[in-house]
Amino acid sequence: MNKNHIYSVSDELLDKAADHFEEFYEEVFLELMKYGEIEDMVVCDNIGDHIIGNVYVKYRDENSAAHAISMLSGRFYGGKPIQCEYTPVTDFREARCRQFVEGQCRRGGYCNFMHIKHVPRSVRRKLNERMYAEFPEYKKRALRRSRSGSYERPKRQTSQERRNMIEMWNRERDAKENGE
Repeated sequence: MNKNHIYSVSDELLDKAADHFEEFYEEVFLELMKYGEIEDMVVCDNIGDHIIGNVYVKYRDENSAAHAISMLSGRFYGGKPIQCEYTPVTDFREARCRQFVEGQCRRGGYCNFMHIKHVPRSVRRKLNERMYAEFPEYKKRALRRSRSGSYERPKRQTSQERRNMIEMWNRERDAKENGE
């Protein structure tokens, strides 16, 4: 008998969990696309209280984000209130834990960088196609942006720059909490 039997999970159970997550992701994406063109959406797999299950969405413009916040405030999902707020993160790739991506995060689920739950490319593609089919005006704006060349991704920060920025935010938060 396998001594580690309590740790083994059947493929069927893993498939069921993956299907459940994909259904959740699709449901949330379809709701959030009503408020504006979604550039990216991620779900955190961390287990720390302040980040567990958080959904982060990046809209193409701030007006869409503001619209989403106003429409979702006061609503509930799964019996819990939806808490919406702006984040200073402009590129989720910068906030993800690179060690987690490589399978080597030493901080585990309590890491303060995003442990982003995997969403199959086929699911993302299907949802983007549906968003542009239901809201063709989003596609027109995206095409205008790409032709004009006016959209430029922000320059990636180094890990040290990111750590310094987070340290500064933490100091500011602590000062605010201590009334300084």
